[in-house]
Amino acid sequence: MRLSQFIDPGPWLWPRGASRDLLYLLWLGDLAFIILHLCFYRELGMRPVFSLEEDRSYAEFYQYTKELWLACLLLTVAIQRKQWLYYVFALLFVYFFCDDALRIHETLGLWLVETFGIEKAHGFRAADYGELIVVGVIGLGFLFNIGLGCLTADHRNRQVAIQLLGLLFCLFFFGVVADMLHVLLSRIRGFMAIFEDGGEMAVMSFILAYVFQLKRLGPEPD
Repeated sequence: MRLSQFIDPGPWLWPRGASRDLLYLLWLGDLAFIILHLCFYRELGMRPVFSLEEDRSYAEFYQYTKELWLACLLLTVAIQRKQWLYYVFALLFVYFFCDDALRIHETLGLWLVETFGIEKAHGFRAADYGELIVVGVIGLGFLFNIGLGCLTADHRNRQVAIQLLGLLFCLFFFGVVADMLHVLLSRIRGFMAIFEDGGEMAVMSFILAYVFQLKRLGPEPD
């Protein structure tokens, strides 16, 4: 099999029917939290828990819910289709939940900084470099296992995996790349919070609707 055939995403599985309605509702929730963040940023009497940047904020708990739903849906899909790669995707979203709730990559990143004496440079904190290393190592581990799953999957399920990886790349952009830009562009912190966290929320909502559509299709890939 040629590489172009192996990585071919095929026809996109767009959310339809109930899945599309779910997506609109999720995006409506995302928009509500962005508006609440703007109210907090403009000092309109909102508490810090309404800020997108605050740890343990209402918006963050909303993301926790999506991640748990995704893990459960992907586990169901894995059982339906008997495909190893969906178990890996389910475990990935379990990790996302644990990482967000327990601050895993921040804690490990700080340990790397203290252990190896990583220093700040080029406008980034030392902790930023430590966190980036942790995210890279864990991400490569999951990517390797997804690749192994693709080798044993049939053509259509492999296409679905490629599509999910594309969506995860979008999530990576907002969660990691935009986060780094947030550090550099501190003068427009309010806008960058919406761009980073709002974008991450919108992409996670789309992934949830996508996987819900996948679950509705049952054991058949199409």
